[in-house]
Amino acid sequence: MDDAAGNCDGMTAFALRLAKRLADNGDDVNNNRNLVFSLVSLYAALALVAAGGQGTTLHELLALLGASSLDDLAESVYRAVEVGLANESSASGGPRVLLRLRRLARRDARAEAGLPRRRRRHGGTYKAVTRAANFRRQPKKSRKKINEWVSKATNKLIPEILPDGSVHRLTTLVLVNAIYFKGKWSDPFPRESTTTGKFHRLDGSSVNVRFMRSREDQYIGFYDGFNVLKLPYNGGL
Repeated sequence: MDDAAGNCDGMTAFALRLAKRLADNGDDVNNNRNLVFSLVSLYAALALVAAGGQGTTLHELLALLGASSLDDLAESVYRAVEVGLANESSASGGPRVLLRLRRLARRDARAEAGLPRRRRRHGGTYKAVTRAANFRRQPKKSRKKINEWVSKATNKLIPEILPDGSVHRLTTLVLVNAIYFKGKWSDPFPRESTTTGKFHRLDGSSVNVRFMRSREDQYIGFYDGFNVLKLPYNGGL
């Protein structure tokens, strides 16, 4: 197995374990809801934590993320961020994908001393911004700045990610990531063909929803317990 395959397998295994963990939470209410999460965002954020770890903590994080070393982990993140999300501007009309990472550490003499090194490591490998923040004296102002950064990174789709009280005087580190996706299907459904119909739930009840319709051939996969519909975006994604 080459390094690329190993990196891919590690991230895939992490995704499957995470999906199972999130879906199997013992909550009957949430089990009937859709589950959506960004693997790249979560993986990159945990990789940032691992990059600053050592000893047992580092080994546990590497095992969780399916990486044999920090270099192996950095390669996984590089392939996901630099290769998988390489086209940010998408001048060809394809999807626009933005991934932004930010690391904020409490401002003190020890943190300031290591800031240049962390900026080089996080900026070069993870495309992350590292900043010092005055959590101890200005927790509310720090929270406001983080929320403003997230709002800008997501084109105001996420105006606030940290609620009031989430950042306080005892906060030492905040890792923030945001992913923004905007794309158009290569073969969009005709708007005039959208109609209201009955959607039948697993519990036997039904609800009126808007159904998109098309007479074009579609890529559909049927599996045990679920079906998959493939809808390509402009640009080949």
